[in-house]
Amino acid sequence: MLETIGEYSTLIRGNIEPAAPKQYLLIVSEVRLLREGVAGVVDGHPVLEVAGLYETLREALLALRNYDGATVLLDGSFPGGLEAVRTIHEVAPSACVIAFAVSETEENIVAWARAGAAGYIPANAALHELAHFIEGVSRGEQICSAALASRLIRRLRAPQVAIEPPRASCVPVPLTTREQEIIRMLAEGLSNKEIARNLHIELSTTKTHVHNLLGKLGLQRRGQIASWSHKQDRRS
Repeated sequence: MLETIGEYSTLIRGNIEPAAPKQYLLIVSEVRLLREGVAGVVDGHPVLEVAGLYETLREALLALRNYDGATVLLDGSFPGGLEAVRTIHEVAPSACVIAFAVSETEENIVAWARAGAAGYIPANAALHELAHFIEGVSRGEQICSAALASRLIRRLRAPQVAIEPPRASCVPVPLTTREQEIIRMLAEGLSNKEIARNLHIELSTTKTHVHNLLGKLGLQRRGQIASWSHKQDRRS
């Protein structure tokens, strides 16, 4: 723009900054109210943009192929959530996983971090703080309570005692046809609800099968069954 002041002419250049790149969010939760509630809070944000809402991990994994470097907001109560974080990183290594509505206990936060989560949003966070938390984690920052920070520091300073984790069974165990079907579906990322629907059985029956599988395979968590299945496939 050319501005004339008296006999002088000055070229004024506007301080136009390039628009910040969009940060795409994929929200994963079995609870529709949570999915839509979080999306509603983020709607209209200048940088954060909701790319999709997903009830199952399988749906989210398929969508991640279209969004390089996307941020996945994973419900902290999602079944097999810790294993889901590992699976997401296997499929999309550049994805940033943030667990939300997480119980802010020392053991819980350490478990999410070890699984590969970039950060977390505590269950007692206010809705208006949501975008602030997401942007902070994206910058490599994490907001946590002073009490938790103190406990984590004490934990890091304490002498580390090596504890050998329970080993999965190496001895072949007889699996029923139904159990083999459930293992295959767990490896595909299906929830207990989806498995029950696909096999036309009650949800409680599915949970019983999963519980029995954990005992047979010498595992502790539901998500470990999928990892066990993948290892068996690689060996065969």
